[in-house]
Amino acid sequence: RGGRDHGGMRGGHFGPFGGDRDDERQTRMAEALGISVEELDAAQEEAHAAAVAEAVGEFAAEVGSEGPVAAVGSGSQQMLGGPLEPGTRRVAAPAGIIEHHRSELTVTVTAGTELQDLEAVLAEVGQTSGLIGNAASARTTVGSAVATGTGGLHTLANGPMRDFVLGIRAVDAAGRAVAAGGATVKNVSGYDLCRLWTGSLGTLVLIAAVTLRTRPLRPVRQWIETSADPFRIAAEVAVASSVLWDGSRVWVHLAGEAGDVEAARTELEARSSCEEVAGPPKLPAGRLGIDPARLVDWRHAAPLDGPWVAEVGVGLVHTDSLLPPTPVPPRVVDLHNHIKERFDPHCRLAPGRSV
Repeated sequence: RGGRDHGGMRGGHFGPFGGDRDDERQTRMAEALGISVEELDAAQEEAHAAAVAEAVGEFAAEVGSEGPVAAVGSGSQQMLGGPLEPGTRRVAAPAGIIEHHRSELTVTVTAGTELQDLEAVLAEVGQTSGLIGNAASARTTVGSAVATGTGGLHTLANGPMRDFVLGIRAVDAAGRAVAAGGATVKNVSGYDLCRLWTGSLGTLVLIAAVTLRTRPLRPVRQWIETSADPFRIAAEVAVASSVLWDGSRVWVHLAGEAGDVEAARTELEARSSCEEVAGPPKLPAGRLGIDPARLVDWRHAAPLDGPWVAEVGVGLVHTDSLLPPTPVPPRVVDLHNHIKERFDPHCRLAPGRSV
């Protein structure tokens, strides 16, 4: 479930200062209001900053400063890192799109917003967050995607989740509103806490709002199923944004200009049979990270008991089975514990979860 709705789901409009911004629209709006574009920009920035501050402030008040607490989204990722300790209070982040800079390819959104709602708004102007992997992930919230580091199924083309996140507004263990990053890369200085908080499962801070980098929506997008070599596809097919493999079958997502996608499909059909399909296969709920180079050894025998689907070239395996735990070097454990102690000395954030 998402949290309270701040600003609605259609761009987060606040009075005359809309959340969706592009140069042409800015000029028309400034002329209609009888002010300069610079004055309009300043008024919008002030309105959006106030909207974010209000949403984060309300969330901070709900989190409070005492007792174990954890943020919840749609519930699809709630078992990652282990179950919460009994008695942990659950809070939901606010929902709503605050600001969309169309020309700068950025969007600021509160953490309780579902990915499907964000994608619907971005698709209207030919953009995407790239965070929806399959139908099951559509109702995942933005905060959940960032907290778990789940970057959809297109990491092969788009890069990891941490590359999407430009800024985070959050609530710390003392119940205070905190911020990291900025609206653009050039505005960021100091330690890159966004990368640290992304994938931390809500054990360091509870995410309230996020500024994401968006991407142009490719004009032609299709999933195909083939028996061609998945490792060659990932290495050689430039428009392959995702290559999935379950040991025998291969699913490839092609995305790009019409001519490039057609050429790639022709190349694949020359190697093996290909069939267009509605989407990716159903994925097991669990995730396992491995060295991408080691995945090629699974051609002979996968070290898992149950079904699995691997993201070739990425090193992520979707499975409900578990490999024997890999020993963690003591220095890594010490560093992890030191970071946790600095951010959450009383272990009140998501107790029971382990990153």
